[in-house]
Amino acid sequence: MNGFRWGTVHSSDLGVVLRDRSIGLIPDTRDLEVTIPGRAGVYDYRTEHDKRRLTLELLILAPDSGALAERLRALADLTDPTKGYQALVFDDEPEREYRVKVTGQAEVEYGHGWATVQLSLKMADPFIYAVTDTVVQADLFSGSSTQVQNDGTAPTPVVVTVEVAGVVGQPLSPASGVGTVYTESVALLNPRVSIGGVEFAWAGQVQAGQQLVVDTGAMTVLLDGANALGGWSGDFPLLPPGPNEVGYRDDVGGLARLTLRFRRRWT
Repeated sequence: MNGFRWGTVHSSDLGVVLRDRSIGLIPDTRDLEVTIPGRAGVYDYRTEHDKRRLTLELLILAPDSGALAERLRALADLTDPTKGYQALVFDDEPEREYRVKVTGQAEVEYGHGWATVQLSLKMADPFIYAVTDTVVQADLFSGSSTQVQNDGTAPTPVVVTVEVAGVVGQPLSPASGVGTVYTESVALLNPRVSIGGVEFAWAGQVQAGQQLVVDTGAMTVLLDGANALGGWSGDFPLLPPGPNEVGYRDDVGGLARLTLRFRRRWT
C-alpha cells in the first residue's frame, strides 16, 4: 500500500495516495565555529544536528468536486500544525516514525476528480524513532551490572525505574550451600545507576513497593509519582548505540529491580 499513517489516521481513510516523498539523508547541520583575527580559516568547535525537513507529494481522488473539497478539508484538519507534532509512519517502513508538523503553505493543484497537494514538513527533533518501546528488566545486587543493547544509530533517552527486589537470605540447601533465596524486602539506600560509564545518584530511601523513576530525556525524577529531583545528583545519560553496561550500587548491599524503557532512534 502506497500510503502512510498520520497520528491514528491512515491516508487511505481520506482517499489520499502518497505519490512521492523527499527526506534528507541526514538532518540539517549547525556548525559551531569562531573566527580568530589573524588566523586563517575558523576554529571549529563541533557540528550539531539541526531540524529535519521532509516533503510529501499527495494525490487525492474523489468521485466529484464536492467529495474532493470535503477530503481536502479533512486533510487540512488532520495536518493542522497548531495541533503540534504528530507521528508519521510510512507503509513501507512500519517500524519507524517521524515526528512532524506542517510548515509553510501547502500547494494545491486541482483537476477533475483529483487534486495534488505538496506538504512541507519539519521535525524539531530530527531523529527517526522506533514505533514501540524497548523494555529491559534485570535484578541487580549492589555492585553488579547487566548488558543492554541499543540497536539504533543514535544515543537515546531512557526511563529508568528502580525498585526493591529483595535481599539475600539463607542458602536454598544449607547442607550443600547451593543457591540462594530472597527472604524479605528492605529499603534501598542512596541508589546509584551507571549507563555506559555515566552515573547518576539519588539520596534517600526507596521502600518496598515504591518506584523511583528517572527520565533522562525529560530530566525528571519521581518517587511514586511525586517530584524527587531534590535528591538527585550526577548526569542524565543517554543510552549509546550498541552494547551498554548498566550498573547498580547502593549503601545497604540490596537487590534492586531495574527496568529500562527506551525508543531506538536513528539519524
